[in-house]
Amino acid sequence: MSRTGAFPADELEGGPVVIRMAALEEALPGTLAVFSTRLGGVSSPPWDTLNLGYHVGDSPVDVTENRRRLLRALGVEADSLAAPAQVHGDGVKVVHAPGRYEDADGLLTLVRGLTLAVSCADCVPVYLLDPRTPAAGLVHAGWKGTLAGIAARAAETMVRRFGSRRSELVATIGPAIGPCCYEVGPEVAGPAEERFGSGAVRRDEDGRSRFNLWEANRLNLLSAGLDRRRVHVSGLCTFCREDLFHSHRRATLRGPRPPRSGRMMGLMRLPLEGRAGMWGEETSLPRKN
Repeated sequence: MSRTGAFPADELEGGPVVIRMAALEEALPGTLAVFSTRLGGVSSPPWDTLNLGYHVGDSPVDVTENRRRLLRALGVEADSLAAPAQVHGDGVKVVHAPGRYEDADGLLTLVRGLTLAVSCADCVPVYLLDPRTPAAGLVHAGWKGTLAGIAARAAETMVRRFGSRRSELVATIGPAIGPCCYEVGPEVAGPAEERFGSGAVRRDEDGRSRFNLWEANRLNLLSAGLDRRRVHVSGLCTFCREDLFHSHRRATLRGPRPPRSGRMMGLMRLPLEGRAGMWGEETSLPRKN
């Protein structure tokens, strides 16, 4: 697998393939910031092969094995995960311990060893890193969360709660359905164009509209004061790249009903070791004996 560029594909020990958010991992060495692919698991079609979602009809035994393979290869403890409930809103929470956080689509942390996790199959994973404090954030942004400005809310919360400097924040917009494939109706296109301008909505000659979630989330981050040079967009479309990704929209268009599509996972963790952050030594999970 290629290990060059801002979003390299990396085949891990045991077979799982992930996309690395290289800008984040390089900004603070030891940071883990990855997005899983559909490669390197055990699930049968249509969830082949690395499906990480229990709720999509796949064998729970296979999903458990897929998660075990991925987390083991990344050096992540399964009981270190903190995940938002993902209700397609703009809720952002500061977290200090593993678990599932209700009424949230974004989590922020100062805690080393705590792994933030979101589940995606077309929605946008937005990664945020403050390499000075240090602090991390991970957001699940569907069209509703994007229109509500959840990425900006996460960045602004890091500034307010952690003392992060806007100019130092680094962000990546990971793999998600692209403007090439994300057709939307007027109930989405209208508000999207009103909020983000014509650059985020493409009107086809036949009257159809396509929403550019990548650009909309980039604009959200810029509105929060991030340096445009420190906001990185993967440009990887989950719908187009059937070789790499599951896609709920692709499965929906092909049938059957209900759509059967696997799920990927975005993961982010601060370095396990390193200099003490500005918030002191209490920002680490206790070590296992």
